[in-house]
Amino acid sequence: MNDLSKVEGLDWLVGARNEIQTFMLNLYKHLPKSGQSDLSFPNTSVDWHLFVGAAFSLWRAVFLVAPNDVSRTTNELADHVADFLKKVIKTNAIAFGDEFRERSWSSGYYLNNARYRVKALMGRHSDIDMSEVLSDAVLKDLWNETFAELQKALERAVA
Repeated sequence: MNDLSKVEGLDWLVGARNEIQTFMLNLYKHLPKSGQSDLSFPNTSVDWHLFVGAAFSLWRAVFLVAPNDVSRTTNELADHVADFLKKVIKTNAIAFGDEFRERSWSSGYYLNNARYRVKALMGRHSDIDMSEVLSDAVLKDLWNETFAELQKALERAVA
């Protein structure tokens, strides 16, 4: 893995996208084929679904975390979440464009989802602090941290 903490802006964005895509490919390669059951976790296990869900959430989040995102406050998020919720209520549909427009909120949603899943996979071995408030954090740093923990979890699972 490249050290994503040392890059900023579009360089981080492209690097993070590459890292999560490569991770998803490696995860896919661990998918048991028909008649094989010798892998450390089958695709029907809870862990398998936690891995796929965390990877998908990080994949989506990387497209939504602004490359220049420094921090956000809960007050700043209120308008974004209100607009997002209103759109869901009015149209019963959300597309990527809606998520991108309200990315101040949706990026945190996907990061939280990934962090909860990774924490469930790693348990007490995780360095993720779920008490940390995402709205006051640098999202790309939390993305980097969560991705590193997800990689550790997969290494443990297939060892």
